Amino acid sequence: MLDVNKATINNLEEFYLMLKAVFIVFMIIVEKLLILEKKENSFINKYLIGFYLIYIGIQFVFFIKNMNNNKNLKPNFFIAVLDATFLLVFIYLNSQYLYTLMPILYVYILFQNIRFSKLNPLIFPSIVTIGGIFICKKLFINIFSIENVINIAFIYILALISHILISFIYKLIRQVNFMLEELHRKNKALEKLASKDYLTNMYTHRSFYSNFSDILKNLNKDSKLCMAMFDIDDFKKINDNYGHLTGDFILKEVSKIILDNLRNKDMAARYGGEEFAVLLPNTELKKGIELCENIRSAIENYIFKIEDFHIRITISCGISSLELGNISNCDQRKFIERVDKLLYKAKASGKNCVKWNTF
Repeated sequence: MLDVNKATINNLEEFYLMLKAVFIVFMIIVEKLLILEKKENSFINKYLIGFYLIYIGIQFVFFIKNMNNNKNLKPNFFIAVLDATFLLVFIYLNSQYLYTLMPILYVYILFQNIRFSKLNPLIFPSIVTIGGIFICKKLFINIFSIENVINIAFIYILALISHILISFIYKLIRQVNFMLEELHRKNKALEKLASKDYLTNMYTHRSFYSNFSDILKNLNKDSKLCMAMFDIDDFKKINDNYGHLTGDFILKEVSKIILDNLRNKDMAARYGGEEFAVLLPNTELKKGIELCENIRSAIENYIFKIEDFHIRITISCGISSLELGNISNCDQRKFIERVDKLLYKAKASGKNCVKWNTF
């Protein structure tokens, strides 16, 4: 299932890294303009750009590594402070363009408030304001001039408004994530209901085949698979003599006996009306026959009590094993037909018995 929070954070971190790459291009353009204007700070900008390129390059390497390893990306506060430092140093070196470069600070604050939505929204505006004080001192500008006060106020207002909006957006994301989880859970529950027979709590005829295919895929080539088919003897007489409700009760009890005798790795399905199919992965034929005999004996000796009736029944079984060494040549349908024929052989041999062979 898609985790909306994880996807949002990963996309945000990817976009933030791309934004820093764009900022490098911007720094290079500014540096070229300074060279044309023969400004003295151009060579210092070159060193700053060089350091920033190395810094971003390292982040790109770690980003790609984490994405390849499918790791969750998390915003790093220390890196955010380093980004602010690089940004403020760049503006400090090019302080003559202070008010032109101010929008970069707005973008930085907005993005950090998105990345660190749980932090106090005034942290990053305060970092920027402290840096701005040093820049103003360099330019001998009055920090408390109307223009500066308006800019500082705008920075804090931007931070607060963005924090409120981002908190609301993340709340919506959490709600969407919750709804997706609920939908996933309910879909799983519906799949389970659709794959199980309501009366016997066994897999349905249809889901039996999909489970059979999955088991074949997951088994090793040197493994063995047994399949057994059971059929309640003279079940029509039970329905005719005692009614269909009694027949349903017996089906329910028989399925419970079968399931109680199976292992966790085995799979049972209601294959037809009173017919059951059982898959026994990683099982030798001898062990499979023993397990089927236990089921047959348990049903033969069980007394089905319903109202005033005490009913005894028997069950017939056919079982075969499949060598998975040549699984590519195996015809699943032929294997099932072989087991079905063994079941009818058991019926023809007097019922209440187990017949077997290998495929």
